[in-house]
Amino acid sequence: AMSRQVLLVLLAVGLSNAAMWCIRTARPTLAAPLVRLLTTRRAVPAIAVLLPLLIWAAVFVAYGHPVSGDVDAFYRPQGRAAMNGEVPNRDFRSSYMPLFPYVIGTVDRVWPDDLAIPLFIAACYAAFGLLWLRVLETGLGRGRPTAALALATIGNGAMWFLGIGYQQDEVLMVAVLAASVLLLLHRRDGAAGI
Repeated sequence: AMSRQVLLVLLAVGLSNAAMWCIRTARPTLAAPLVRLLTTRRAVPAIAVLLPLLIWAAVFVAYGHPVSGDVDAFYRPQGRAAMNGEVPNRDFRSSYMPLFPYVIGTVDRVWPDDLAIPLFIAACYAAFGLLWLRVLETGLGRGRPTAALALATIGNGAMWFLGIGYQQDEVLMVAVLAASVLLLLHRRDGAAGI
């Protein structure tokens, strides 16, 4: 038998992906007015910021889902070790990118609460959404098709579920990658890390 949590997750991801399909294809015709509203130049950045924050609030505050084991088992201990002067992969083993323990350690120092790291990950997802929109606008030009593509990426159920729901460190890497691509598109190779 399926648990209520699994059923809610499947429902949320399925509805999110169905909505993103409607936005990307403007089908069914009944969805067209909503698609026009959601793909305006002002709506997409607002959705990019509000969606991850609303997901964070729904998952961790309203539903009360516990933070993943990685937060207590790895993120926090490694972050605290880094903030106490230890060096990743010299003083402690870490499978995360080299700066990640320092970033998480800073977040933990600012707000040492279970909800802080998932909120930080949600903020990284919001930053990714804003940066990805700019990448697409720079590469493809502004307009509804570009906004729809950005929105379909931002609202992808698998991305937000895994990224925010399980506090995946890859969300930070994707935000950094989007920033790097944007810098490359503006011919700022050095700043992009090339």
